Amino acid sequence: MDNHLAAAWCWLQKIDTSKRYGLFHIDRHYDLLNNLTDDFIAENRSELINKDFFFYLSLKDNMNNQAIRYDNYIDAFNKLHPNLLQQIYYATHKDGTDQNGTSLEHINTYEPNLWELDTNINYWLTECHKDIDQWIVNIDLDFFFTGEDGECSQFITRKYIKNICKEIKNSLPKIDVVTIAISPEFCNGWGNAFNILRVITTELDIYMPYKYKRYKKHSFLF
Repeated sequence: MDNHLAAAWCWLQKIDTSKRYGLFHIDRHYDLLNNLTDDFIAENRSELINKDFFFYLSLKDNMNNQAIRYDNYIDAFNKLHPNLLQQIYYATHKDGTDQNGTSLEHINTYEPNLWELDTNINYWLTECHKDIDQWIVNIDLDFFFTGEDGECSQFITRKYIKNICKEIKNSLPKIDVVTIAISPEFCNGWGNAFNILRVITTELDIYMPYKYKRYKKHSFLF
């Protein structure tokens, strides 16, 4: 997906809401905006759990703006399914609002350091939390880039990214769903984002039904 606004919808297609889950969030940003009230979530519950993708995206908030966004979907998901998430790992650049003041502030959390992330994911997901039934892995490609105002550059090596993928692949029996956001605006364009996506999909044996190509300064998906 372009960004993470539809991530929670994807999760709901794959998870079993009777189980206890952990969330492993690899993203430049926390994505934890708390702008939808408990009343709004309760009043629109049927829309939020609707399996129709376009119906889910069409939901409006009280200001007639798109309700579920790239920066509030995690808090909204947790309000919709309280007690489902039991543990969260936030591997971020500490950009944006953290969990304090949100519905997630009392959930056990850990913020991995960059030096430990690429060698410990399998341990964390398979050995560290025996009370967790399954995991949701949520990746945004902007995690691998740094910079501001559209001038972003990759600072994570391809080897490091492959190591992360190997850790995830070795943990797949404990993972119910993996979501990936491309976020080209934080990757200095679609080309850079698709270069990273190609590495990840290759390492995880994921088939993508389209390819990216740049021709005469224009980007194409086909």
